[in-house]
Amino acid sequence: MGVRCLHEKNASDFRGRALLNTRLDSFIQDFRRFHDFYRASIFRLLNDKSSPAFRYYRQHIDFGARHPYGVYSDYFAGRITFPILNIDGHLEGMIGRRPDDRGVLWLRQNQEDSVIHPDGWLYGIDKSARGIREYQTAVIVEGIFDFFAFYNIFQNQDRPIVVSTLGTAIRPSTVRLFHDLAMKHLVVAFDWDEAGMRGIQKAASVIEEAKISFLGSLKEGEDPAERLKGVLGKLSNFGIRHLHKGMQVKSPSGKPVMASFPVEKETGKNRVRDEILFKPVSAIGTTSAKAAQEKPESAHFWYRIDSIVHLLSYKHTNRAELQKTLQQVIEALSDPRKEPPPKEELNQFFRLPIKFIEDEHHLKLGDALILHLRLAIEQQTKKRKGGVGGKIKESDSTIAGWLQTSTRTIQKYKSQLKETGLLNIQKNGIKQELSVRYQSEQEMPTPIRVQQSL
Repeated sequence: MGVRCLHEKNASDFRGRALLNTRLDSFIQDFRRFHDFYRASIFRLLNDKSSPAFRYYRQHIDFGARHPYGVYSDYFAGRITFPILNIDGHLEGMIGRRPDDRGVLWLRQNQEDSVIHPDGWLYGIDKSARGIREYQTAVIVEGIFDFFAFYNIFQNQDRPIVVSTLGTAIRPSTVRLFHDLAMKHLVVAFDWDEAGMRGIQKAASVIEEAKISFLGSLKEGEDPAERLKGVLGKLSNFGIRHLHKGMQVKSPSGKPVMASFPVEKETGKNRVRDEILFKPVSAIGTTSAKAAQEKPESAHFWYRIDSIVHLLSYKHTNRAELQKTLQQVIEALSDPRKEPPPKEELNQFFRLPIKFIEDEHHLKLGDALILHLRLAIEQQTKKRKGGVGGKIKESDSTIAGWLQTSTRTIQKYKSQLKETGLLNIQKNGIKQELSVRYQSEQEMPTPIRVQQSL
């Protein structure tokens, strides 16, 4: 399905530069060709050791030998890459995944000056458009591995109906595309967690012309790829039409009909009977929403406060020292704890949203990251001690003392964070209240009112 591995363990000559070296002769002949690759985020610039990305990339790159493009490396070095094609089969970009489970797992082409814009990508639409149009039905999933899980259970694999939105966001371009394909029924098979349930409700609010259902056989915190692992039965073309028609009718009680499909699963040496259940979106009730709100930790990375707080300072004699400290901070953030700590140790940790790290928002803050993290730690600490909303009511001079710098420096970085929407500042005379955000208001999803369960 168009997967490529750029992880060159056995080819030392190509270490960290497999693609760069393959195209080297053409780049030497015409530098403009290289520039096109760079603007498309295929290569990453590493012009000095203070680059925030350097400490990660140097483990994949051989810097010992001289190289014509010695300050550049493959953007997806050490990652398995997946090409993203549009509905016409033309390449739109790539997404890469680390083969281990540490740090930032997924990476898209999204450098600051890149000509590639990954919003609205749909993995698999080039293969599934025909089936979606024929069956007037589509299945959308969060991840690429979920795409493969669904692809494997459909009987008619030459006309699949599944695509991956590469997250839970439903973009306007996706809504328009489904409209053009005359889609009338949509199965939103997102992970069964807080973000997934929000995504299901969001889909129902923006795709008004289709009946929306979801994969209702998931356990709390489970993702579709795990749920469908080992499924031996196939969902037939007749079954897809049955699913589509079933959601159009109501039972004598007036409730929408749920559809289930029996399958066999292989567990160890045994085969067991199971079912794939599809429910109408209105079946997501207040109980599920409450359960999701009680477990927000699933959307966060956790860090020990004492492993980072000592690095959060602007006391440096020159720019190089500040960049070295920032580099150490970023390295610490790349190795999070994924499970929440025990309750008795909770005060020793702070948390950051997974998307804040995986979407590389922390790398885009530059020097202001140090202030942002220090305020985040203070805000979470105050909230645990009973502070209203965890707001920080300290003066700039007090914060400057924490970070061993001047009030002028604090004011500069405060302004930067406010402009990016990652810091709320409320003033009442000389007093101020600060609250940290991890997503700008423009990126925040519209609040969704959860319907009562049936």
